Amino acid sequence: MTELALFGGMPGTPEVILTLFVVLLLFGAKKLPGLARALGKSLNEFKRGKDEVMRELTSAQDDIMSDTPVDENYEDEIEDDEDEIIKPEKAPKKRKKTSKEK
Repeated sequence: MTELALFGGMPGTPEVILTLFVVLLLFGAKKLPGLARALGKSLNEFKRGKDEVMRELTSAQDDIMSDTPVDENYEDEIEDDEDEIIKPEKAPKKRKKTSKEK
């Protein structure tokens, strides 16, 4: 069953070991520290970019919320509007066709 699940979801210990072994074979032991350093820098830059986008979105949301005027009497208006709501009439029931109408 494990053979069928190889790389089919979250990688487990065997998959991680296999991946590290393939990377070691492809790049050699001398280049691994440089690759790990580059990967760490890339992940750090990605995290900074993600945080910057989140700050921008939060700032834009706060600006929109602060620019929206708040009416102090909105609860009274809601109650008045509820009195004016017209309830729709019930739709007439469909009758079944008889064999003569078909």
